Amino acid sequence: MKSISPSYHLIVANFDGSVDSLGNPVAIRTKFTEQLVYQHEESGNTVGRLSGSVSNSTGTLTISDNDFSTGVSKILLGDYKFLSGVHFAQGVDADATATTIASMINNLPEFSASANTNVVTITGLSGPFSDKIPFQVFYYGTIVNFTLVPTTKYLTGGGPGITAPVIS
Repeated sequence: MKSISPSYHLIVANFDGSVDSLGNPVAIRTKFTEQLVYQHEESGNTVGRLSGSVSNSTGTLTISDNDFSTGVSKILLGDYKFLSGVHFAQGVDADATATTIASMINNLPEFSASANTNVVTITGLSGPFSDKIPFQVFYYGTIVNFTLVPTTKYLTGGGPGITAPVIS
């Protein structure tokens, strides 16, 4: 995301066709309150307003099988791609591999990670569209090494979100 404008009011005149006791038209809407969110890669420009609290996107990667001998596994996190045996080494057990992967992720400017046994908890960016940060794994062998949460191909959560303009 490139930028977000301050919230602003767009004055409108929308009447219901009736008149008040003085003969003036009755307004049913007088303004929109909105913000512009510019240049998101997937969504383009969005008109709306920020809503909700600031929170980071998250996900977990569980090492479900520590055997990487039948091929390469690839982790996709945001704009980064990591190959087993190239970007991270297989540990002596799943816990050690999780610690290695968490350390690798902690070297990225947009993410942090911690390992607890064989589970890596990843924290990503906050803000609009932070729930659209890619988070996937690919296998080029016969063994499925990882389990991801969420399974939606993206980190989950993150805020604030973008909601519809307020019409009043």
